[in-house]
Amino acid sequence: MSTQDLENSNQKTSRKTSLRKVFVLPIVLQIMLAVGLTGWLSLRNGQKAVNNVASQLLNGVTTRVDEHLENYLATSSLINQVNRDAIRLNNLDVENIWNWQPYLFKQMQLFPNISSISFGSTEGEAVWLFRLEDRRLQLGISDYLTGGNIEKYTLDRQGNIIQPPIESFPYDPRNRPWYQAVIQAGNPTWSKIYPWIDGNDSSVKFGISNGLPYYDEQGIRQGILNVHLTLDKISQFLSKLKIGKSGKVFIVERSGLIVATSTSEELFITPDNEQNLQRLPALESSVPVIQASAQYLHKTFLGLTKINQSQQLSFEFNHQRHFLEIKPVTYGLGIDWIIVVVVPEADFMEEINIQRRNTILLWLAALGLAILGGVLTSRWVIKPIISLNKAARGFAQGDWQQKVDIKHSDELGELANTFNTMAVQLQESFSTLETKNSDLQRLDKLKVEFLANTSHELRTPLNGMIGIAESMLDGATGKLSKTQQKNLLMIAQSGHRLTDLVNDILDFSKLKHQNLELQLKPIGIREITEVVVTLCQSLVGSKKLELVNSIPVDLPAVYADENRLHQILYNLIGNGVKFTDTVKVEISVDIIDRQQNSQFNSQHPILK
Repeated sequence: MSTQDLENSNQKTSRKTSLRKVFVLPIVLQIMLAVGLTGWLSLRNGQKAVNNVASQLLNGVTTRVDEHLENYLATSSLINQVNRDAIRLNNLDVENIWNWQPYLFKQMQLFPNISSISFGSTEGEAVWLFRLEDRRLQLGISDYLTGGNIEKYTLDRQGNIIQPPIESFPYDPRNRPWYQAVIQAGNPTWSKIYPWIDGNDSSVKFGISNGLPYYDEQGIRQGILNVHLTLDKISQFLSKLKIGKSGKVFIVERSGLIVATSTSEELFITPDNEQNLQRLPALESSVPVIQASAQYLHKTFLGLTKINQSQQLSFEFNHQRHFLEIKPVTYGLGIDWIIVVVVPEADFMEEINIQRRNTILLWLAALGLAILGGVLTSRWVIKPIISLNKAARGFAQGDWQQKVDIKHSDELGELANTFNTMAVQLQESFSTLETKNSDLQRLDKLKVEFLANTSHELRTPLNGMIGIAESMLDGATGKLSKTQQKNLLMIAQSGHRLTDLVNDILDFSKLKHQNLELQLKPIGIREITEVVVTLCQSLVGSKKLELVNSIPVDLPAVYADENRLHQILYNLIGNGVKFTDTVKVEISVDIIDRQQNSQFNSQHPILK
């Protein structure tokens, strides 16, 4: 391979690869892989953490709501039982309900979340103490003294009745939902949720009552003890719960009607007029996430009646994932509600998004530092290599004055010093080689001159010898015998042969210098072969060997260099004599058909 080929190969290799890339890319790829994998694991663990936190939050909220409901509702049953025992102990008299007012006032102070405490007798008499929205208390009494009407009195802060009554209207407790619910059940029970009007501002509220029948010693029912709770108290508690950033909690009955909600949404609708109030179904809620949650539950469980255990679920709403927990609660006496807590995943994703952003920034920063570090490192390492490469190219182009100046104390510095030493040695070697080459060229020139002079010196006596022999053969010295003629002929032929050998030496010199020219002309192949056979007879010696010229007499002349052909035949026959001991060495010639041997492109006969 030539120097130019090596240079071209190096150029192709340099175009395909770059040491700078070799240094930078692995570092960048490793950093990208490490940071990317770390970020992926971090985000994956973050997602798991979100699910765990959401699960704990939902479970914690439902547990708090469950405990609050249980305590809130249990208070009503406790108050009724205490009042029943007070009647049995004669602390309260069902025949004189006017004496109940101080006792009920104390209870309302002890239980600030109770809306009202009341008693309705089988005779239609009634007493209640009701808490207004502004926390003031109102007393309502209906007996034979009021003529069957309920008279409402405002109490001062000490619980004293402020006269006169603020309102009086017909009232029969036996027609109220709370009374009828106990009569129908025959046992203590909760009423269905029903609307009632606040006596202060006539605002409509929904409530539920816990009723307990009171029987005398003979087992005769004397009336119904009742504690009323408004659902807005439950909603107020729910609204104070922190459920992520935008989570919601609501309570529904199995029918799908909302019991309470953490939102400010009204729990009733008026499709016809204000006198026809209907409770709000969750499917018709004006709060989108509550409506979507109800729709998901109805679709998943084919209604709410089949939900019998706590579950944590998730669903898509507004292209966002929402976590959902449901918990059915039953506190006896007819309560069968479902607590529903829903919170969007986005409420927990703020930290994850911050972490994702920080991961991306870290990834970019690490990538930038990796690239910068790789570039600086590659520049520090590659710069001396480039200097070495440049110097090596200079040497390849014949510039022996190249020197690498690398101030490194590491392997690169050692390589540079070795390179400089090698360069000096190469320069000295090439100088020596050039000197020897000049000497060889001078000696070769002397050899050529010597051969030319020698051939000239040899050619003169040979020509004289040949001339004398041929002149004697021509009869210059008189008639010769056959033996003399034969010997003189051999002398002349040998002289010609020696002359040819001298010419061959000159031709060899010319061939070495690519100056040899063939003297082509038509010659008789048989005649020149006969001359060579005669010259080679002396080579046979004592061998029983016959040299036979079988070339046809009528063979046409061949176009060749006579001297070269003479030399070829002499070598050919000489080798035949040398390697043959008996019989004969025969020389023959055939003409080759050009059509069968198209590889020969000649206009003259081709022999073999």
